[in-house]
Amino acid sequence: IAGATHSFTNSWYTDPIRFKGEELDVQLLNIGEDYLATTGATVLEGRNFIKDSQSDIESSVIISEDLVKLFGWEKPIGQRIILSDTIEVFVVGVVRDIFLGGGLWSPIRPLMLRYTKPENYQYMAIEAKTTDIKAVHDDVEVAWKKVFPNKLPRVYYMDDEAGNMAEVNDNIKIMFIFLGSIAAILS
Repeated sequence: IAGATHSFTNSWYTDPIRFKGEELDVQLLNIGEDYLATTGATVLEGRNFIKDSQSDIESSVIISEDLVKLFGWEKPIGQRIILSDTIEVFVVGVVRDIFLGGGLWSPIRPLMLRYTKPENYQYMAIEAKTTDIKAVHDDVEVAWKKVFPNKLPRVYYMDDEAGNMAEVNDNIKIMFIFLGSIAAILS
């Protein structure tokens, strides 16, 4: 189990970052301890966040390999980035590119992860075997009520999110086939 302020499947924000005069918008998620391991994200270079590290909370980021490519870095660890025009952060790790929601036609976008304190968590990521989904769901609700006693649980399954994106893609394909057929008949 891991906590986060945001989620890979349906919650992140966009902010500008700057490196040596070059500026671009990136997707940001604030995550807690063990979030990367729990969600299956792979640290390719550098390190994960250090538990309870105030330094990591204030000035460390983990970035995606796509962001490394966009800036053309051969050695990303230690690079200084300016976030939101004023916040100086340093790269401590690089993760394999992560697809953040949207349609399957959406490109993978540059990603930056920041470490956050447990009191900022709004999501829990849970790695579980799917042999008894009902028991997992019930356990999640119990755990949620302990951590967030005044919030109703919202349970999302990563497999369902991927299935929803595939369904949207299929519907778009059917719509274009239909419209193409109508256009061919009318011409």
